[in-house]
Amino acid sequence: ASSFWRGHGYLHYEVSSYARSEAEKSRHNSGYWTPRASWLGLGLGAASSEEGARFSRPRKMRDYEAWVEDGAVVPAAPPP
Repeated sequence: ASSFWRGHGYLHYEVSSYARSEAEKSRHNSGYWTPRASWLGLGLGAASSEEGARFSRPRKMRDYEAWVEDGAVVPAAPPP
């Protein structure tokens, strides 16, 4: 697939994304790859990042419920 899209003038970026130009790259995903980015994911197994420290919520419902009952504590960010 990569050679096909590149052969048709598309730029390859991220793992499996292609764009016709730099201006047409997805802005949505770019925040996830920015160093020290912060974003919030909600729900089972969702990933979040706090100033670049990534963490995930429990994937199983009973584990997620227990995590919420315990105060939904987010792991401390590791030192930079």
